[in-house]
Amino acid sequence: MDRHAIQLSNITVDELYIKTLDRESFVDKDFPRDFSLTVSRSEYDPEEKIISVRLEMNIEPESGAVDRPYEMRIKIAGHFEVDEEKFPIEHINNFAENNAPVILIPYIREQAYSLSIRAGVDPVIFPLVQVPVFRIVKQEQA
Repeated sequence: MDRHAIQLSNITVDELYIKTLDRESFVDKDFPRDFSLTVSRSEYDPEEKIISVRLEMNIEPESGAVDRPYEMRIKIAGHFEVDEEKFPIEHINNFAENNAPVILIPYIREQAYSLSIRAGVDPVIFPLVQVPVFRIVKQEQA
């Protein structure tokens, strides 16, 4: 199996936060399970050959009303090493914005699930996502 030219070298958990708001009122009741997901990234470091991508997931009530039993915030960052001989650097931002988040989602999914279980609320199950297709087409030399 060939290794990709970009490898995940480290994952850091920058924040794990959960606050129960009203656990008892929502037992056996339906409540909003929507969340926001924000992606940010560092600039590519050509000396270290690393780019970092952060995912931040937020679950919070709408307009200050208690419409769910908890609020949650999770921030994780993935740090990727780039083999510049095999990966064209002009595509690094595309990779960081599209592919890296898909690579990191299982890690944030696990954090959300285990944090909610430990807090004694319904488990947060992060949904599956569509994986973007990203191919680098090598141009043949004449």
